[in-house]
Amino acid sequence: MSLSGPWNQIGKLKLDVEAAGLDLVRLFRASPCQGNRVTFWLDCWVSSIHLFSRFSNMFTIEKYKWVTVEKRCKVVNGMRMFDFCWSR
Repeated sequence: MSLSGPWNQIGKLKLDVEAAGLDLVRLFRASPCQGNRVTFWLDCWVSSIHLFSRFSNMFTIEKYKWVTVEKRCKVVNGMRMFDFCWSR
């Protein structure tokens, strides 16, 4: 998978959600960037599908499989950003 591969998957998810007329923020089941009990990949916090299932290629190269949402979701200059840690 190329380095741009994971970002293409993330961009496609955003497009899929918008095309379905859904608001991504309203789909969150846990509040991003708060707490340390919700795992990014293994808990259903975005939809009813685990992220490790939806983005299996990204999960494969994730360095820390049990990482929390708090560790992956950062707020930089008032914008939410994902901070991934890939193994290569």
